[in-house]
Amino acid sequence: MLLLTNLAEHLAPLVGAEFVAERNGVFVVSPKDTQEVAAVMGFADQHGLKVRPTGGRTKLSWGSLAEVQIELSLLRLNQVVDHPWQDLTCTVQAGCTWETLQQTLARHGQFVALDPLWPSTATVGGVCATNDSGALRHRYGSLRDMVLGMTIVLADGTIARTGGRVVKNVAGYDVPKLMVGSLGTLAIITEVTFRLYALPRHQQDFLVTAESSEKLSPLMRAIRESHLATQALQLHGNVSFLETVNGSALYIELNAHPEALQNEMLDQMCLREGLTLGFLGSAIPFNREALFRPDAVVIRGTMLPQYVAAFADYVQREGGASVIQSFGVMYANFPYQERNGVPVLRVVKDLWIDLQAAGGSLTVLHVPDALAAEYAAWPARMDTSSSTPKTGEAVLLANAIKQQFDPNQTLNPLANESAAQPVR
Repeated sequence: MLLLTNLAEHLAPLVGAEFVAERNGVFVVSPKDTQEVAAVMGFADQHGLKVRPTGGRTKLSWGSLAEVQIELSLLRLNQVVDHPWQDLTCTVQAGCTWETLQQTLARHGQFVALDPLWPSTATVGGVCATNDSGALRHRYGSLRDMVLGMTIVLADGTIARTGGRVVKNVAGYDVPKLMVGSLGTLAIITEVTFRLYALPRHQQDFLVTAESSEKLSPLMRAIRESHLATQALQLHGNVSFLETVNGSALYIELNAHPEALQNEMLDQMCLREGLTLGFLGSAIPFNREALFRPDAVVIRGTMLPQYVAAFADYVQREGGASVIQSFGVMYANFPYQERNGVPVLRVVKDLWIDLQAAGGSLTVLHVPDALAAEYAAWPARMDTSSSTPKTGEAVLLANAIKQQFDPNQTLNPLANESAAQPVR
């Protein structure tokens, strides 16, 4: 391995000396294009150096961070490369912020139908790497449904172009779907081609409140099964984002014309459940970002739609707050404090076990510094029948894929699979 003292001298010819900087013992490299990314990766892989790709740095805690010698920033790759608006597609570099991309597309009345966290700073590559999506998934589907193609750089510096730039494309393996949500463990995303949609022209926002999420469950199910043009349907548990709300609330976003007919249908559905429909008039003043508090454990869970209300009430009983999309993706936080004598990580572990038993999953996105050491001892998967950790089949498969793409472990590691002590 090269001596770190002269590493900057070796990196400078690859990207330019002004784009190599040292920060806390890590060399931050900022290439300007895919070719320079490939040059850095080839050099790092050849010399046994570890690399962490970054963008807006909004979700670094979502993966398994390890010590690296190089942080590869993609912020200079920030252009919308192509926007053939007649074809409802666009190709954009990974360092472009989500907000900039949407503003560019809006000039032609189009958008990528996705609402990730922190859009003003989150980058396209980071959104794809974390598979981040919000309430719009109710109508438009997941990020994997919107990505048509990618340009990626493998760990050894090989440049690969996967998928295509058209909606109808059946050429080769669907590698982009594998890259979405891979957290920078398999390759570095440098360009993405998206499927686009027309911006909604008729949008109205409503709020229905109740003392518990369970009381809102029948209405949520009725809306899902109705012919309403629902664009977003989101359950909020134990959040106080309006002075008149304290408990649970169902946020409903309609995109339809004529509005009067849709409003009447929704109002009748509420009346049948003994609930009152409230008109917001603008987008909800509370979002997932508010859950990410430095003093709280923040998790993302998945579940079948029929369990949404039950888990929202579970989180509320344990002193947490949650935002759950109707299709079964939950974001929740638990303040760092014991509740009824139970440590917060024990509460999270119990939720983990319950979600697995219901066919779901749980991912910890943020842990307060005071709990970091205790959380680091968790295995990637816990045997739900006991407190003994074990490696699940999905993790073994992920490791096998990682070995094929990155045999030298140059990029971000997968979760630590070593034996761990159970949470007590």
